[in-house]
Amino acid sequence: MATAKKLPSGNWRCQVYMGKGPDGKAIYKSVTASTKKEAEYEALQLQLHHKAITQSSAAMTLREAMNAYIDGREGVISVTTLRGYRTIVANSFPRIMGTQLRKLTPALIQQAVSEEAADHSPKSVHNAYSLMLSALKMYHKPLARDLQDDGVKLPQKQKFQPNVLDTEQVATLVQGIQGNIMELPILLALWCCLRESEICGLRWTDIDWEHHRLHVHGARVLTGTRYAAHKGPKTVESDRWINLHPYLEERLRAAQESTEGEWVTTLTGRSMWKRFKTILKRNKLPDVRFHDLRHSNASIMALMGVPQYLAQRRGGWSTPDTMNRVYTHTMEAGGSIADEKVNAFFEQILGISHETSHEA
Repeated sequence: MATAKKLPSGNWRCQVYMGKGPDGKAIYKSVTASTKKEAEYEALQLQLHHKAITQSSAAMTLREAMNAYIDGREGVISVTTLRGYRTIVANSFPRIMGTQLRKLTPALIQQAVSEEAADHSPKSVHNAYSLMLSALKMYHKPLARDLQDDGVKLPQKQKFQPNVLDTEQVATLVQGIQGNIMELPILLALWCCLRESEICGLRWTDIDWEHHRLHVHGARVLTGTRYAAHKGPKTVESDRWINLHPYLEERLRAAQESTEGEWVTTLTGRSMWKRFKTILKRNKLPDVRFHDLRHSNASIMALMGVPQYLAQRRGGWSTPDTMNRVYTHTMEAGGSIADEKVNAFFEQILGISHETSHEA
């Protein structure tokens, strides 16, 4: 039990050990009272309370701890993030999810991580482990500290390789969706660089017919089997205006005349995904994700010489990371195009032709 010491003020103080922080340093909490007996009694109560909480948390299963961690953040994270967290708890680390925290060891967790890595992508494993570690930091700090000190071996992250359709494949896709219920969703993603949730959240009132432009400023996502309430943009940069080409505007007007309600499309993200996969297979196109249509749009902007900062603004990306990677990938894949543009420039100022330069 902590021993009280008398302070110059005449009061008595006890320092109660509360464990170690993330940096490994001991944490103490002070208890002050007018008498030594009162100070030591309050310190004892604090110690017992801290021990009871620690023991109670340690009796939780990993699943209970992760769910409790998620519940505590439900009001401050996006619906999409919340759904992703719930999916992780439902499907990840089946070997240890029902194990009490006090029975978990770094070795058991390493084994579970290795099993997860056998049939999941490195990114998925990293995300699942990160969520688990966050829950352990809250409900079993000693174990979380051991994991950080010993270091769990995670699968090596793969270099980002954006999946994009080349110009011929884009042409095949656009021609193959004419008159299809998926024509508008695909064009909005491929031509206007909209996210799936932004397409689902697009209202007819978001179209400024007078100025021929589209206001992208919201999203809808599924929570279970129902749509969540219309929410704001993913980031500040996601709130943007996109000018509509007459071809797109014509199809939007036709769709508005043939549908009822406030939404541009009534398809769910899941339904769009299934129909999109069918269209790809029917047209013998690569098996890309619906989200990869945004990457394809970024690739097209790169090939057309659109500056990265303008492409980033048009796509609503909050950081240049994705644009840099897509632009780099596109330039590597289409390096000859860049060479031709530079060569053409010097041919013009030197007054030589392509054929002459090769003959020389």
